[in-house]
Amino acid sequence: MKNYNEEKRLEALRKYDIMGSEAEAQFDALTQLASYICETPVSLITLLDSDRQWFKSKVGTDLSESARSVSFCHYAIQQAEVYEVENMLKNELFKDNPFVVQEPKIRFYAGAPLQDGEGNNLGTLCVLDTVPKKLSDTQRKSLQVLAEQVMAQIELRKHQRNLKEEIELKTQKLRLHLQELEEAQKELDHQKHFLRKVIDTSPNLIYVKDKNGVFKMANHAVAELYNASTEEVEGKTDKDFNPHADEVEFFIQKDMEVIEKGNPYGAL
Repeated sequence: MKNYNEEKRLEALRKYDIMGSEAEAQFDALTQLASYICETPVSLITLLDSDRQWFKSKVGTDLSESARSVSFCHYAIQQAEVYEVENMLKNELFKDNPFVVQEPKIRFYAGAPLQDGEGNNLGTLCVLDTVPKKLSDTQRKSLQVLAEQVMAQIELRKHQRNLKEEIELKTQKLRLHLQELEEAQKELDHQKHFLRKVIDTSPNLIYVKDKNGVFKMANHAVAELYNASTEEVEGKTDKDFNPHADEVEFFIQKDMEVIEKGNPYGAL
């Protein structure tokens, strides 16, 4: 008999979020293999909550769950190893069980507990028959190994679900961040449009040049001075529009003084 905390066990089961889930091929394959190895017509992967046992996978029955009060697995999850009942009719715990005295008239049961990393038995991988029998040592060992594989699949399923939730959360945060960036870009574009409008209505020469004297921005006043559009001025230099080399050299000198000292012309 294994000592266990039922409240802790139920909390562990809830964290796997597996009760009531759809059938999955990886679990069905293990159930079918258990039935084949143990030579039984019925095999189940059961998970037990506070008042029912639910079948994650099943072979040989149409039932999807049953009350925990009549569950054989209720006793199996209290064990550390395979729990086997060779003849239900000769067992005081089960001889009056409705699944024994009524259809399907179960006579044999063996269940290996599904134990998580913290020692909680969440349910079982079990095999059942309508005739009394006894598992061989090889069958018992195989049932235990298969139960460990079932638990590994349950752990993997939980990990994949957690990973999916993490990805969805990060994706949601990324969408929100991109939305904020888009809104910020719209506001920046609006401000740039407003600033451009203010600059272009000014009669003063307003422009931005790099160290090579290339216009990065120029207002309408500058463009009109060179009898060109602002688009034509930007990306060019004074030399491209002004044929007077001495004037161009003067502008370059003044521009470099502004760049180096950070002072406007009037403050030189």
